[in-house]
Amino acid sequence: MSDIAIRVENLGKRYQIGQRNSHRTLRATLSNAFTAPFRRSAMQPGSQEQEVIWALRDVSLEIERGQAIGIVGRNGSGKSTLLNILSRITKPTIGYAEVSGRVGSLLEVGTGFNPELSGRENTYLNGSILGMKRAEIMRKFDEIVDFSGVEKFIDTPVKHYSSGMYMRLAFSVAAHLQSDILLVDEALSVGDYEFQQKCLQKMRSLKHEGRTVVFVSHDPFAVATLCERCFLLDQGKLIASGPAHKLVEQYLVDQVAAPARAVDLSHYNGRQRGLTPIMRRVELHTDRNKNQADLSVHFGDQLSITVAFTTDRPYIKPVLGITIKNWLGVNIVGVNNRLFKAYPANTESVQEGLITCHLGACPLAEGRYSVDLWFGDGETDYDIITNAISFDVVLPNDVYGGDFKPDAEMGVIVWPVQWEFEVR
Repeated sequence: MSDIAIRVENLGKRYQIGQRNSHRTLRATLSNAFTAPFRRSAMQPGSQEQEVIWALRDVSLEIERGQAIGIVGRNGSGKSTLLNILSRITKPTIGYAEVSGRVGSLLEVGTGFNPELSGRENTYLNGSILGMKRAEIMRKFDEIVDFSGVEKFIDTPVKHYSSGMYMRLAFSVAAHLQSDILLVDEALSVGDYEFQQKCLQKMRSLKHEGRTVVFVSHDPFAVATLCERCFLLDQGKLIASGPAHKLVEQYLVDQVAAPARAVDLSHYNGRQRGLTPIMRRVELHTDRNKNQADLSVHFGDQLSITVAFTTDRPYIKPVLGITIKNWLGVNIVGVNNRLFKAYPANTESVQEGLITCHLGACPLAEGRYSVDLWFGDGETDYDIITNAISFDVVLPNDVYGGDFKPDAEMGVIVWPVQWEFEVR
């Protein structure tokens, strides 16, 4: 048996935008014929080309048997279209996709479910659609229901189920199918956190059993932890592939603004709507290099963030909050001057000025980080900006006493540990 579970060559899928229904009445057909010259005369130059969109184009990839593969990309990048083609739901316009083995798929919540039938009946129906024999479904029925957690409602028509209950039962059926390949789209997002973790653990166990898992999700942490390799799609094209953790990091880093030492916040897109612009500028400083052209921050640099503010409303105790996030969007540190009871001295009210937070020596591992800011009086936040400024941390080779550099999988903090040995 070949080690390749899925092979895709020059795959493309084209859709016609605004395409009219091909099943027309005689009246609609005559009306369309009569109005066609007028529509053509009103058509703008180049509009014919704009009516066609390629959801996928020139996509070629191979997935080895027994791998867990993630597919990431923005909405509309072609992820779901690719899974639909692999599931034989959609035919490609050009190219081909070769899938070796029995396929189980969960592409949409409740796919294959009849709302009038009970959960029990839909388990048999959905299992049959996925290729399970009745004897196989009967043998695994209790296990499927137990995993789904909907045993109390198994004889209730699924039209009364919530979307989460739909997904629980649908995933459970697909996961317990003796398939060689499991395709999972964004459907897990409707489940609660506990069940999402349960599903991820199930997919890990399938991978360890030698099954192939193809996982599409907007949850970067889930993709990075479950999958060993990843494909990145953008506007229907495959633009990158590689180790899941590094590719997800690349994808998320690209969503963050480029590093800078200073950003004008007066009309910044990251400000929450409806808030009055108070924070006008943010600057990032290090003691190592005052050169504005050097945008990197080295591990151990003395790091400071300065925010300039102006407001028509006087503040007795202005409060600036700073949150530093890693590339996964996880908060690494959050501080504000209220926590330290630090306020301007000898003043009754403040309307403009600078607030600088000296963060001390940078303890962060190599990677890109972004900064959220908020400004208020300690009780109400009057100005909030996400991703106000970003910076890249560089880890010198000598930090660990050698050429080895840990990657972000080992953590985001470089802890200055010491070692002691007693050996015989």
